[in-house]
Amino acid sequence: MPPIRSYANLVMGLLTHHKKGTGLTPATAALVATALGSFRMKASGVRWAIQLLPPRSRRVKPFLRVLRRSLAYPEGPTVVATRFGNGCFEIRNYRETIQRKIYFFGYWERRETLLVRRLLRPGDVFIDVGANLGWFTVLAARCVGPTGKVVSFEPCGRHYEHLQSNLRLNQLTNVIPEKLALSDTAGTAVLSGMHERNEGLGTIIGGSDRRGETVSTVRFDDYWAATGYDTTIRIIKMDIEGAEIKALLGMADTLRRKLCEYLIIEVSKKDLRRAGATPEDVLGLLASHGYGLYRIGTRAHHPLDVGFAPETGFINVLAVRSEEELRLPFT
Repeated sequence: MPPIRSYANLVMGLLTHHKKGTGLTPATAALVATALGSFRMKASGVRWAIQLLPPRSRRVKPFLRVLRRSLAYPEGPTVVATRFGNGCFEIRNYRETIQRKIYFFGYWERRETLLVRRLLRPGDVFIDVGANLGWFTVLAARCVGPTGKVVSFEPCGRHYEHLQSNLRLNQLTNVIPEKLALSDTAGTAVLSGMHERNEGLGTIIGGSDRRGETVSTVRFDDYWAATGYDTTIRIIKMDIEGAEIKALLGMADTLRRKLCEYLIIEVSKKDLRRAGATPEDVLGLLASHGYGLYRIGTRAHHPLDVGFAPETGFINVLAVRSEEELRLPFT
């Protein structure tokens, strides 16, 4: 295979494989990346090429993986436009999992993004628990519009500042950012576990890391009562690395009164184990309050039993306030 010396040829190669219906296989990706290995390529050019393709990252992930040492990244932060009409984001760490995905592919968590877009309506209320740099916060704020409301919880100081920067960048005024961690008690906890390559791993569970950050914790029920809001919550999205069980216990009254219509929750057997809990504990708690449980898919959501437990990795679960409300055309 001759060396590819231009972005134009790179794009043609990617598109050719896509049009043939074969996608960019790992073997082909490795050949292309090896041919390019002796060249320093601008990351911005590769990003441009990737975004000419449909948003299915598995076609080009192997290519990026092999090519990573040959990419020349911008020296400072870059503001990038995203797919799915989700505004702009400031990218500061090009090798960090979430920011890298947004930079090259223009989105983060495609299935959950499509689901949130489909469920939210103008005027709705959205709660983002573990907001990080604000992907779902910005998405929700644009979906619910000026008559809606988004409350975004992010306890990490660095992430909270990044979140605020992205809110200003998108000129959003319907978001209330809170530098708080949701838990089953009010007080403080140590947030630790973040990694330079994956800053989304921070958790208040087992915080013994000396480099950890002391953060304030709050029960959602107490927070919601103190705000005086007396309205239905359309979606609570939660991704807090094993602390989900604590956050759910802290919103027991919200769940009991069925004030939230939908919850989107990451369930990880490994992360929950650190909290002394299991996936069955999380799913059982939701089911005990009358929520139907579904595994989130791209085109269909699959019913889950309370006893389901992912053996490896994690799953994102959709909890529905009542079976009648799940009237989505792709279920």
